[in-house]
Amino acid sequence: PAQSELKYFLDQMIQEVKGLEKENIIGPTLKPRDRAFEKAKSEYSHRIPGPPESWLYDVVRAGVICKSYKQMSDVNKWLGKNCHIVQAKNRFAEPAFHGYRDLLFHVSIPFQNELAHICEIQVHHKDILALNDQFGLPKHYEFFRSCFLSPSRPEEEALNDLALMSKYGKIEGTLMKKLLKSKDPEQLRLVAGLCRDKLDEFTRALELYRRALHLQENSSDPDDEKVAATYLGIGQVLGSMGETDESLENLEKALAIQESCLGSNNVEVADLYAEIGHMLTKKGDYSGALVQLQRALAIQETQLGNDHFLVIKSLQDIGLALQEKGDFKESENEYRRALKIQEEVLGDVHPDVAATHALIGTSLCLHGEFAKAMEEHRLALSIRETELGKNHSAAAESHTDIGVLLCQKGEYEFSEWRHRKALRIREAIRGKDHEECAISHCHL
Repeated sequence: PAQSELKYFLDQMIQEVKGLEKENIIGPTLKPRDRAFEKAKSEYSHRIPGPPESWLYDVVRAGVICKSYKQMSDVNKWLGKNCHIVQAKNRFAEPAFHGYRDLLFHVSIPFQNELAHICEIQVHHKDILALNDQFGLPKHYEFFRSCFLSPSRPEEEALNDLALMSKYGKIEGTLMKKLLKSKDPEQLRLVAGLCRDKLDEFTRALELYRRALHLQENSSDPDDEKVAATYLGIGQVLGSMGETDESLENLEKALAIQESCLGSNNVEVADLYAEIGHMLTKKGDYSGALVQLQRALAIQETQLGNDHFLVIKSLQDIGLALQEKGDFKESENEYRRALKIQEEVLGDVHPDVAATHALIGTSLCLHGEFAKAMEEHRLALSIRETELGKNHSAAAESHTDIGVLLCQKGEYEFSEWRHRKALRIREAIRGKDHEECAISHCHL
């Protein structure tokens, strides 16, 4: 309803603001559920009153592209007369940290009786938007966005950290020596996170996290939740390095602290149960993994509701653990539970629905039910090609899945055709030297 109400509101604006046309409107669109949850968790978890999701003003959002500053002023005046502006930001006067300039409005759109939706309207100047698209600012923003999400790290300090990295060019040698002498655990955790999540520099990430942990534990007033976050970071890095036992030790330390601070039924505690479950799956302890993943699921269902995307993710994780264990029928059941929720929430032609069809197809293939598996993989491919395009990486993934299935059936020529199709897509969008192309070459 909010999306359609905002569209109606914008249609009125087009009629009344001189020179504004339908082509100048972007959206309205809905923020994906996973991104909305992640933003609420990372940016608003400390706001009172809760829950954090109640502080999201951009779940429904749209853009207006203006041809001139005069037209931007006209849109500004029209909004002031025709709606209640909850919040406005002039990012010409105070640009966002990434330098982009626009007008940002959060507006109240009447819905039913006394109810209203709060929606975001971003007003762009066409020339600034064109420069933004030309120089790839959105990609830079997405890459570095995580650096600016910590409420304990002011934007100015985070920018200084990035400027320091830019000065030295690489996180090695002189810069590493400088960082390992730092007495600022937040700076160390920021750089360690970049090394872990963006650069795959796990050894350096581990050094930085351990330095941060040393400073935190020797502080006169340690913040237990931050200590837990550092243990979590160490555990994740060690897991990426294949050190599952040591990873589990650190994850369990993080869990003990979080349970003490937040209680055993907190969503962040569920996240740690899930992390431990993933690591036990990686280790091959599938029974232990299932215990942890089911604990995470129980908390998520209680705290977030049965249709939350994290519940879907936990059902998929449980399905994977059962699949690895060899319980293919039970694995399929868990995947189908996830699929049912997704279809109710997202509809039956969403890319996330396609991903679950692919999981079911893989489980059926491993069980030797090739005909049923082919149905699932073809359905996944159809959805992906329709919703994302025939040359999307997800379509290539479906071609690979079908190729694997055909190989299992002994239909090698058809299998090769599928793998070469996947390879052509990957080379076109990723380049010939990308690791995804290596997957296709390996299957060939």
